[in-house]
Amino acid sequence: MKQKKLVFTTLFVFIMLNTQYFWESTVGVSAFVVELFLLFVFLILGILLIRQIILAIMEKGSDLKRIISIVICSMLFTLFFLYPRGIINFRKFASKDLLVAMNEGAGNCAVILKLKENNEFVERTVCFGVNEIKGGYILRNDTIVFENTDSNDYYQFALIKNSELLLYNNSKDTIPHSITITKNELTK
Repeated sequence: MKQKKLVFTTLFVFIMLNTQYFWESTVGVSAFVVELFLLFVFLILGILLIRQIILAIMEKGSDLKRIISIVICSMLFTLFFLYPRGIINFRKFASKDLLVAMNEGAGNCAVILKLKENNEFVERTVCFGVNEIKGGYILRNDTIVFENTDSNDYYQFALIKNSELLLYNNSKDTIPHSITITKNELTK
């Protein structure tokens, strides 16, 4: 019975890590807590796996269920170490990034804005959790007009000035939020 719990819990952590792309932005600030919990469970599972290996050695490999659970858990742990963010990189399946702008603030907090080839944008804020705002955009010369955002208080438009993206709340805004452009293929 203990072997089944070990295998199922290890499999649960494995699935959580591999589907992180889908759930981390929906839990927001709680993502940090969830990831700490998964790390804690991962460490406990590692200790339990070592214990199972020691018991198997002491039994001289006579318990087949124990050996099977050790093999399964060892394979999952190997995959954890080889692919800590998951086996499949789901970001590769997204539309091509035409413009990427980012800012890093205090405490290693970061804002990354990506304008995609399919006229959609994603702003990802990472600071003790992950928040995402998605929507559409229209390019008019050096002005990017944001529309259909999933946030009511998102910027209305942005201007491209040299290597900076200036984000404005509205046309009366005199002090824009500035983020550094790291990739710009909008004009190509």
